[in-house]
Amino acid sequence: MKKISIAILALVGMSRMGIAQSHEDVLRYSRSNYQGSVRSMGLAGAWGAVGADVSSASINPAGLGLYRRNEVMASLGVNPFSASTTYGGSEQNSFRMGLNIPNFGVVLSQVNQYKGKPASSGLVNYNFAFGLNRLSDYQQNIRFEGQNRNSTVADYLARAAGGNDSSGFWNSDYDNTLSVLAWRLALIDNFNGKENYASAQKLQGDTNYFMNQFQEMKLRGRMQEWYVSGAMNFSNTLYLGASIVFQDVNYTSTITYKENLTSSTVKDNYYVGSTINQYLNTKGSGAGAKLGVIFRPLDFIRVGATWHTPVLLRLTDFYRNSMSVTYIDGKTYSEPLENREDYFEYTIRTPGRYSLSACATILQNAVVSLDYEQTDFSKGEIRAEGYSFAPENSRMRTLYGTATTIRGGVEIKAENLRFRAGYAHLGSPYKENYISKEDGNRQLFSAGFGWIQDQDYFFDLGVNYVKGKDLYSPYDGAGQNATISFNRLMIAVGAGVRF
Repeated sequence: MKKISIAILALVGMSRMGIAQSHEDVLRYSRSNYQGSVRSMGLAGAWGAVGADVSSASINPAGLGLYRRNEVMASLGVNPFSASTTYGGSEQNSFRMGLNIPNFGVVLSQVNQYKGKPASSGLVNYNFAFGLNRLSDYQQNIRFEGQNRNSTVADYLARAAGGNDSSGFWNSDYDNTLSVLAWRLALIDNFNGKENYASAQKLQGDTNYFMNQFQEMKLRGRMQEWYVSGAMNFSNTLYLGASIVFQDVNYTSTITYKENLTSSTVKDNYYVGSTINQYLNTKGSGAGAKLGVIFRPLDFIRVGATWHTPVLLRLTDFYRNSMSVTYIDGKTYSEPLENREDYFEYTIRTPGRYSLSACATILQNAVVSLDYEQTDFSKGEIRAEGYSFAPENSRMRTLYGTATTIRGGVEIKAENLRFRAGYAHLGSPYKENYISKEDGNRQLFSAGFGWIQDQDYFFDLGVNYVKGKDLYSPYDGAGQNATISFNRLMIAVGAGVRF
């Protein structure tokens, strides 16, 4: 295993077909949907001003100040994911089931006394909490297949190799560099010098051809957040809270891309097809903070505000690539001859986010809540020692903008039972001049049920249904996108005790 040098970083590639870090990595680790507690799931995560739930540590830590008793709770969930992908006029369906722990937490509450009774003014109580909330789940299977005219992955690989002298391409340090593997296998070759390259199709003068292209992606892993939080309650009117968070990333992708020539204007075209296999495992962690306030002007109304600081994630990519090419003689050639794994260390700074929230208690039997959140994804950044990632960061500022998320929910009480429902619109991180309003958005529908016994024990069931649409290009310059319409169902059960 070797660390890839900065000198050959540019050769690895800058899109999904390459392993090199890009703006897409920043988006992956910045965009999250708190699974949190089962109770908050039932209200679509609209919990900024509600409080008295362990998920407050990740949403608005001031909500922990509404606890007056200790609590221990945990939950377990399943996440079925399905996708329908169209590409080149063809449609493919895929499915993946995941099992996870959405959260667990402990809250310790200290209520101050005044003349032998709980205080009602000044510092009424202060609370501490620690635990875990899951931020993202990457469990997905996606595949697509279809025809593409006058486009081959070799054109992209030839551009990626441009400006680099091929004299040293047999050096083993390049064994995980896709454009170099393509040169070794004659999928691309030199054209007008040792630093210029062209695909096999262009070198043969093929100007009108069709490729059948197939890609399968198996994504695994999660992003979760460990927290240590504290909150204070002043006169049952003002609540202040803060969380120190430690985010943990473990993401794996296994990608197989295949293309086969189906028609050509060149007689006896020697190129038949190629296969590219890519494996990537990203691990790392980072720290940040969350600050929140809740103001209670009346007994039945609360308003809140929250700031989540940027998180500095220190990540390491472990990766390996391989390629095979089949020619008209029926023989298939592969590179590299031996598997090799490399790694690269870098840092991502995620953008901060701001939110405003409000909730109202109606006739002591229902709670209605609303959260408004904004995140400027163009503020994300990627960097590494010895390399500034200036082109990637510039691309991020060009593509990404401010995403607005609106969440709403309601909880209705009926003796020991609780009924919940909610809706959220998760805004697109892309600027509208880059992608349509529909693409990149998410819609979340939620429902839940709760049971409480003597205010000491509780059980919850929550369901989230998320749907959206994304555009995906197998490589830069493919000329067409795969349209991925996906659905994710999150089902979780939780239980806890108060004492």
